[in-house]
Amino acid sequence: MNYSDSERIATVLENLKIKKTTEIKDADLIIFNTCSVRQAAENRVLGQGLNIKKLKEKNPNLKVGLTGCMVRQTSIQPSQDEKKNNHKIKFQIDPLLKKSPWLDFVFRIEDLKQLPLIYSQLFSQKFKFESESASLTSSKISNPKIQNNAAVVRVALAATLQQSLAATLQQSLAATLQQSLAATSQQLSKSPTPPLPNPLLQETRGFFDSQQTNQLASQKTSKPEARSQIANYFSIAPKTQNNFSVFVPIMTGCDNFCTYCIVPYARGREVSRPWQEIVAECKKLIANGAIEITLLGQNVNSYQDKELKNLPPPQPSPFNEEGVIPAFVTLLRKIHDLPGLQRLRFFTSHPKDLSPALIKAFAQLPKLMPHLHLPLQAGDDEILHRMNRNYTAKQYLQLIKKLKKARPDIAISTDMIVGFPGETKKQFENSLRIFEKANFSMAYLSKYSPRIGTISAKFEDNVSHEEKTLRWQTMNEILKKTALAQRKKMLGKITEVLVENYKEGICIGHTPEFSNIRFPGSKKLISKIVKVKVTEAAAWEVRGEIY
Repeated sequence: MNYSDSERIATVLENLKIKKTTEIKDADLIIFNTCSVRQAAENRVLGQGLNIKKLKEKNPNLKVGLTGCMVRQTSIQPSQDEKKNNHKIKFQIDPLLKKSPWLDFVFRIEDLKQLPLIYSQLFSQKFKFESESASLTSSKISNPKIQNNAAVVRVALAATLQQSLAATLQQSLAATLQQSLAATSQQLSKSPTPPLPNPLLQETRGFFDSQQTNQLASQKTSKPEARSQIANYFSIAPKTQNNFSVFVPIMTGCDNFCTYCIVPYARGREVSRPWQEIVAECKKLIANGAIEITLLGQNVNSYQDKELKNLPPPQPSPFNEEGVIPAFVTLLRKIHDLPGLQRLRFFTSHPKDLSPALIKAFAQLPKLMPHLHLPLQAGDDEILHRMNRNYTAKQYLQLIKKLKKARPDIAISTDMIVGFPGETKKQFENSLRIFEKANFSMAYLSKYSPRIGTISAKFEDNVSHEEKTLRWQTMNEILKKTALAQRKKMLGKITEVLVENYKEGICIGHTPEFSNIRFPGSKKLISKIVKVKVTEAAAWEVRGEIY
């Protein structure tokens, strides 16, 4: 999602006639696009302050902004006079600006169309907007069109930063969570329980008012104004890094409220794009040369569109009734059938929403690549329950069995957290057994770190850093074995590779199973699908030669 968001940010900046630079030291404008993975990652992005301070000493005109999951309210850093004269200023700006004075502005990604207005204020440019009287925080700024631009600013767009950056949530969330935690603690038992409550913020002044929060907590999607805001953000055409392999977001937000995750609070509730808009964007991208499309969402399996036929009600079980065709599968089929498309992928899926119809799609849709990223997070049922994942380890393994029956060559990758609060050595051993049985082709392992504003942040973080590191290393050793075993199966086989990059005589790309592959070739092969014979296998990649 963040990669796709960065492409939309690039579109807005390009429309402002801002030029991109490859060196951060040459920039007059830097934008960090963050994602919410771990608390340690948040600390890393906030630790950029010293480097930015040095850059600002060399270039006093440098402006630095931040977007993504760390931001709760679109805001500009107040001047010293404003800080002195306005005692309410602390309720009108995002706390990040107070916490990190090296930041000049922050904006929610849904407010991307307000970036030209922010830019005009920061650089004192005289622009004419559709709404001359609109304020920075006004939700009525639908599309501020620039009619005049006298300045050209070099920019280093510090895109995604992928998993090295993360989100923050203000301390005001923590107080609210105390009440919900009391009720939650009664649910964290071994017996089956309904999903945990959604501890949305009740009173945050500059972030959500109580009326908005109560409405969000009681509805499947955000209120109409929020939906309109997100629609405006999605309507910005992305400035794709290449035209042959592209990303298309189909939804944003999350309704699952896993106890360790900040996304529902940072991104908001689930909002799906209209299917016609998604298909139209895909058609345009294909006409522009796209042969591979990756659909994106925090949980694509829960995509909803009332206009699609056979739209099912939300399914609480990973084993939906046969014959039910979820909206996502219908959307997948529509995109799959577009002329010119050769490859189709999607990220990310929640196990509890993986339907039989989607499993069948892997067998029935030849353009749908044989790879699925399916986060497990833990292999012990009690830990899964404390995470509010709403499936068991046995159910997860049953899903993998069904997937491999439908598509024998499918590769499964996953996410795992070690050292979750209360995880005993026995429970970790359970996770190791499930992890090994699943036979993953790749896994993204992380050591648990508490996120302010999540339910698990109120749990006792009683697994030491040393023990977390040991567990991470133990699981990583198993991953090396399973990943190597998966790639050894490819030896001697002919595979089709989409060439994405080239360096020093070597072509780099991905197999249909999403394995990294390298082989000797020429730069002209970039964007082409090439037949390659696999000759070498390692844990993290394979190598080959043109067939």
